[in-house]
Amino acid sequence: AEGSKLYAEGENLHAEGSKLYAEGENLHAEGSKLRAEGEKLYAEGSKLRAEGDLLVINTVIEQHGEV
Repeated sequence: AEGSKLYAEGENLHAEGSKLYAEGENLHAEGSKLRAEGEKLYAEGSKLRAEGDLLVINTVIEQHGEV
């Protein structure tokens, strides 16, 4: 009886562990997706920032001649 009880408890823990593992896998995949999206947005922001810097420099050159 004690063995059966422990076996059932082990089965429950195993099932719970499998569920948590699957949940972790899903969260990891979601995190990887969000990280890639963030890196893409960061790169896009850096590009726009550089473009903005060039526009400022060009405007200063147009208004005042050489920088």
